[in-house]
Amino acid sequence: MSSTCYFSQVGINTVTPNANSDLELASTNKGLLLNRVPLNSTSTGVFNAGMLVYNTATINDVTPGTYISNGLIWTRLTDTQTLNSSLSTVWKTNGNSSSVADFIGTTNLQPFVFKTNSIERARIGSDGTIGIGTTTPQGIVDITSANSTLVLPRNVSPPTNVNSPVSGMIIYDTTFKTLRYFNGVQWSTVISSQTLTTANEGVVQMRSGAGIQPTFLFKASGGVPLSTYENIAYQTPVNIVTDFAPTPITSWPENIGTPTVANIYNQANGNFFENSIPGQTHTWRVIASYNSKNNGSVAFVTVNLSNMIAPSTFSIDQTAVAPNGVTTGDLVFYLVTVPDSMSLANGYTFKIKSDTAMNVTITSITRISQAKD
Repeated sequence: MSSTCYFSQVGINTVTPNANSDLELASTNKGLLLNRVPLNSTSTGVFNAGMLVYNTATINDVTPGTYISNGLIWTRLTDTQTLNSSLSTVWKTNGNSSSVADFIGTTNLQPFVFKTNSIERARIGSDGTIGIGTTTPQGIVDITSANSTLVLPRNVSPPTNVNSPVSGMIIYDTTFKTLRYFNGVQWSTVISSQTLTTANEGVVQMRSGAGIQPTFLFKASGGVPLSTYENIAYQTPVNIVTDFAPTPITSWPENIGTPTVANIYNQANGNFFENSIPGQTHTWRVIASYNSKNNGSVAFVTVNLSNMIAPSTFSIDQTAVAPNGVTTGDLVFYLVTVPDSMSLANGYTFKIKSDTAMNVTITSITRISQAKD
């Protein structure tokens, strides 16, 4: 008895099967009919890797179609049409053409979590709260950090640049170094760089006109007459930048969006104006330096602030003393006003007089507007 083994290729409808295959089907009008098997799931009844079957069942995670085994699970073979249809609902990383119904998120009562480097950075809770740096947001937006903070929007002039503001807006004013909020009517200050402040508070210091400070040569003769008032007026044009003290010394009230010289001084008639908030208290500080005074004399210098345009009869003054024993020094005057319809319309005139011969230069006039809505 003897036996013989033959190794060859099997060909159906061909006498020359491909040498690189065990089986070649060569029909021109028939196909291969796979075994029809009712699978239970992709993870059960898995046989050797490479096994190919046609599943006839719809159950668990399998539907009718061709499946191939990798030895661990069954994988469904997908045609191009089905694949393209499936991919059309996938959110792509290189951009998407979406509709109003599309969204990224959850469809159950679970939060939507954002991670980088597998570490949670932010989440949107199922109740709509947003947590950054926290897994339990306590408000509509809750930010927690051990070494950083929130940076608000920054703008050089919120009243001018923020379009259509709404109540509750908050922003950092980079010009005046302060937080500002919109109360539905106007922008108000929350916090100043120096102190806590409230609405319309401000300090404006005028130092010169056209770079020149007003100077009065009081003399018994040949100059400004003694004991006679002279108007304090600045040369024009007055520059809003170079003729005023810089910030933070000058900090315009927030009701003034874009400050101009006219917000404190009328270059045409030399009158000074309060901030345009009726009833707001203003303190005017005038600093004057003097020289060429007789060492042995005592000088009385008076500054007057008035609005004498009828029907107003408002006039106040303050006198400072330049003592004997000195020829030079500084004098400071404080005058208080509260704006009304007449002062807001006409402004005030500053005047100065001296009963002693000497030269007096107005170093600065500062308007301090106290807080008032």
